[in-house]
Amino acid sequence: MRARDRGLCRSRQRAAGRALPVVRFTTTSGFTAEAFRMGWYGGAQARRVWRSGLTPGVRQPGAHVDKATRTVSAPWRPSLTVPTSGWPEGSYLIMLTAASGPGGTCR
Repeated sequence: MRARDRGLCRSRQRAAGRALPVVRFTTTSGFTAEAFRMGWYGGAQARRVWRSGLTPGVRQPGAHVDKATRTVSAPWRPSLTVPTSGWPEGSYLIMLTAASGPGGTCR
């Protein structure tokens, strides 16, 4: 059976220096996150600026649908907070890798 694995960032835009909450739903034992600043960097196209340690996998509660408004909400708690203090302004990608293999990204 394939493990269920999803991740998202709580915000697409963040003021410089403000921490970024990452929410992860996984049935694997854990995951790591890596932050990359996107750019040319001599053809490499990105530079890694941060890497987490192994973070335990957590099953988050299911989503709720409000039938009156058809709004879906998922009361997920942050699994990890990415510190951004000292990072220059720019575009970043957070790569999430489950203990069982590649998972997903947040931009």
